[in-house]
Amino acid sequence: MTDFIGEFRIDVERSNGRPPSVVVIGELDLATADQLETALRELATEVHGVVVDLSSCSFVDSSGLRAILVAAKLFEGRDRDGAAPDRDGAAPAGRRATRGCLVIAAPRPSVQRVLEISGVDQGVPVFATRSDALEAVAAD
Repeated sequence: MTDFIGEFRIDVERSNGRPPSVVVIGELDLATADQLETALRELATEVHGVVVDLSSCSFVDSSGLRAILVAAKLFEGRDRDGAAPDRDGAAPAGRRATRGCLVIAAPRPSVQRVLEISGVDQGVPVFATRSDALEAVAAD
């Protein structure tokens, strides 16, 4: 595993017919969490589900956890076309009500521990590999 000291980047990877993966590279903290939240908010207007790949994330603090949790709430109400529910929580007219989702993939052991201690892993599914996470989102 490579450490990305001083570098932070978010790569959005898309492949045909698969949900997008948001790859977090570097430290996800107060200085960088807004970038992740913005990227995930934008995706929430376009897609039903997303994988947040933390395999290259070397550190996460409470700001980073908050960004993930806020985005997870945004995706919960999305239908397969990425549309938001109406004010009553119903699917938009003429659309199937299918719950959207955000999942986490491949966190490093230190990041996994933070997810466990904070309880984030109880509300957001965590998968050992990106391919397992992609399968779960695609099947949802």
